[in-house]
Amino acid sequence: MLKRYRIRSKVRFILFMALMVLIIGIIASSLLGLNDAVGLNAAGRADTEAALAVEAGPAYRIVIVKSGDTLWDIAACYADESTDLRKAVWEIEQLNGMESAAVVAGQELRIPLCLR
Repeated sequence: MLKRYRIRSKVRFILFMALMVLIIGIIASSLLGLNDAVGLNAAGRADTEAALAVEAGPAYRIVIVKSGDTLWDIAACYADESTDLRKAVWEIEQLNGMESAAVVAGQELRIPLCLR
């Protein structure tokens, strides 16, 4: 003989069922591997693009200083028109661990790919 149950509070029953569906969904997504640790950025793309860019290699190019070159000339050559040259020179100095803007012929400089 089957026992019949009576729902005494519809609100409590609906909340219970919603909680059960949520818990079962979380468990199922965990078992299926649907909840990877990849976030979305503001554009909705996965952050793996940034991770791949880091793994792909350095974000700079190597430039060998020629006789008569200055750091300002090199920065002007590789920066856009909208870039402040003072900031570009500072970024090159920081990337190369330089204390001043003095360069020597034959010196290798790392120039950031995107000077801002």
